[in-house]
Amino acid sequence: FFYFSIKKIELRIPFWSSKKAVFVQRFFIFLIFIFYILDLYVFGLKKVFERLLFPCVFAIFWFLHYYILVRISLFKLNTGYIKIILGMLFPFLILVLFEEVLTFFKIEFSGDFILILGFIIIAGPSLMVKVWPMEELKDQDLKELIEDFLRKQGIKMKKIYVLSGAGRKIYTAGVIGFFPNLRYLFFSKSLLELLDADEILGVTAHEIGHIKKKHAFLLFLLLFNLPLFLISSFFFFLLGGSYVHPEFLKIIGDTKSWLGDGIIGGFLIIASFVYIRYIFAYFLRQFEREADLYSLKMLSTPYPIIKALLKIGKETGQLYQKSWHHYGILERVNFLIDAFNNPVSSQRKLKRTKILLFLWFVFNGISVLIIAKYIPSVIKLFKYLI
Repeated sequence: FFYFSIKKIELRIPFWSSKKAVFVQRFFIFLIFIFYILDLYVFGLKKVFERLLFPCVFAIFWFLHYYILVRISLFKLNTGYIKIILGMLFPFLILVLFEEVLTFFKIEFSGDFILILGFIIIAGPSLMVKVWPMEELKDQDLKELIEDFLRKQGIKMKKIYVLSGAGRKIYTAGVIGFFPNLRYLFFSKSLLELLDADEILGVTAHEIGHIKKKHAFLLFLLLFNLPLFLISSFFFFLLGGSYVHPEFLKIIGDTKSWLGDGIIGGFLIIASFVYIRYIFAYFLRQFEREADLYSLKMLSTPYPIIKALLKIGKETGQLYQKSWHHYGILERVNFLIDAFNNPVSSQRKLKRTKILLFLWFVFNGISVLIIAKYIPSVIKLFKYLI
């Protein structure tokens, strides 16, 4: 039913930059969550996974098979896109796998989670570039131009890659890795073909901004904050539910009924979506804005990055569209022009973001301390969620 619906809609909406297409995409993402909850709790797939080795890994892949089906069918992507998704999830999957292996063999030692996490941070970037459909940049003139630009800014990259083979043209660039000797810069092939040399340097300056402002580390902390958010929100969800309905906790704790598991699973999935879509995405947008501003400051002009953004917007038909994770292209262009003409105002906005980020971490820390006072098993719940 799911696949048939996608194919029927695919024939009716050929242009995926339209508002109708955005609505359809959101609708199918919503269906993914609904079907996933039904599979786990109504049709009993959760119990099937629990009888297998590494149940969390199977649960993750079951969700991904819905998501990848939507992306490939509706957006004309191929198996290269699957490699990109797997590469992004690979470090997390290894983390989950290690945890479940230790649990299966009943191996416990102090600092096991930190040790595994450290391994992922160090080895993860190298694993990602091996999985992704990428090759080293072969254009020697462009490579020397970028490397010279990076050198002048005191930035070291192990290698520069070109991303291709995902089917539909993708216009993106990024940095993978935390440490200079294990850090990789990449550009999509389509982006390099579209932009001029000065525009590529504008994009490079944007990526340098992410490095200088420690955005990768801050995003890592925000992702790591997700389990804490789920714990605190679930605790207050239980309090609210028991206040509204006296038998609520008994319903939740009934292991013989799928209703309790369904409510818990549905809440955690919805809460995760809310966190990623609104809280994490808010800070992600601010980091993109800060990197844009750093590009302006480094080059003393906003026009290289503005020209790059306008070309991408024209090529993709997304010039006037909003973006939940990067701001819309026109929004970013207008911000850069305003920042160039009025730098004090833009700096004030970014300072407010830092204050909100600090307050968010403080709020979560206080929430966990409150919960820990009443629930001694909060640490076990934390480990279970991650």
